[in-house]
Amino acid sequence: MILARYLDIRYFNGQTVDLKPATLADWRNYRKMMLGISSILWLGIELLYLIMKK
Repeated sequence: MILARYLDIRYFNGQTVDLKPATLADWRNYRKMMLGISSILWLGIELLYLIMKK
């Protein structure tokens, strides 16, 4: 998803929610958000697995 968004912005004139042209700064913010959310979900699943394993 992160790569797809990068390609969208870089080569296909990707836009923001308010229909403005997206920049690489927007992509960096998207990347941080996606990595943060996926890390939190991964950690939650791992903790749930450890709790259920006992």
